[in-house]
Amino acid sequence: MGHPYTIIAAGCTSGSQLDMNQLQHHIVLALVLGFCGICGVLARIGLTDLTSFQGDLGGLVWANFAGSLVMGFTASNSFLYGDVLDNEDEIPKYQSAGEIRLYIALTTGFCGSLTDFSVFIKQLFYLSANRRLSLAYDYANPGYGVMMFLAYAIETMSVSVTGFLIGKTIARLCEAYERKLPFAKWESTIEFILGSLGLAAWIASIGLFVADPTSATRHYTGPILFAPFGVYARHYLCRYLNRRSKKFLIGTFLSNVCATIILSLLLILQTGQSPHSSVAIVTSPLCCQIINGLIEGFCGNFSTISSFVSELVDVLYPANALVYGTTTILTSYASMVLIYGTYTWVHGNSPPTC
Repeated sequence: MGHPYTIIAAGCTSGSQLDMNQLQHHIVLALVLGFCGICGVLARIGLTDLTSFQGDLGGLVWANFAGSLVMGFTASNSFLYGDVLDNEDEIPKYQSAGEIRLYIALTTGFCGSLTDFSVFIKQLFYLSANRRLSLAYDYANPGYGVMMFLAYAIETMSVSVTGFLIGKTIARLCEAYERKLPFAKWESTIEFILGSLGLAAWIASIGLFVADPTSATRHYTGPILFAPFGVYARHYLCRYLNRRSKKFLIGTFLSNVCATIILSLLLILQTGQSPHSSVAIVTSPLCCQIINGLIEGFCGNFSTISSFVSELVDVLYPANALVYGTTTILTSYASMVLIYGTYTWVHGNSPPTC
């Protein structure tokens, strides 16, 4: 099975029935995709909190590894979806995995939200430019920044690719069993449960964000508010643009670059100092918490490492993968330098107020 956005969905019936089927498909997909996006961002934040310590490199290394591992397991696993794809007794319900809503929700929704490309670029900038707010020492000379850039880029991509390959290996071990999960029997029930939970979680997060103003609560509820919208933007961008070229996946490229650009602008508001004084631009804790929700929820879910790695390993030829991967990283990094870097070098930055 290839990446879900490299496969063009098959047609169905015609007329009003087709319109109703498509409407139902998009509504159910939006609900389960939103739920998995919420689960992904909560898992990312929780895993980052658990694995953060003074002196770590940061940048979600563990979250990117975990998300890529789950992506490798779910993206090409006939043990999970086999009875709706290669049923020997009757015509398969789906022609490809890219048509299965739960497959899209798991890969694009959960795995894509558990990993974060924009924060990877932010950390690349912090390390290469020596702008980490918690760093108590300077590099001996600027050349060390180049080494940090290369070291962190190699580390993150190597760890993510390794996680993806481990996930694929585990999937092959599961496929060795002749029996497959009864996916077709429980598909509608699972979609109903996940969709209901997703809608309830999003509504509850609004109430909690308003009712409980503490930073500890809004650290989680803020990202939930914006998480589904980041997933939707990435899903439809990839769905309609990735098929335009087999050598360069435009949708994923644009989602990662655009998320990095938005993150750069939000970082200026959250950590940049005012041009007219040394005071931070945003001093209100509420505004800072909303910006943090946009950074973690929208930008984090709009960009992805897991799908990026899946495309590099499984979809593209090696030469095309090298061009695609290098172009994505360098374009995003250049955007961060031009937007956030130039502002902080001129006006300075400071820790956020929240």
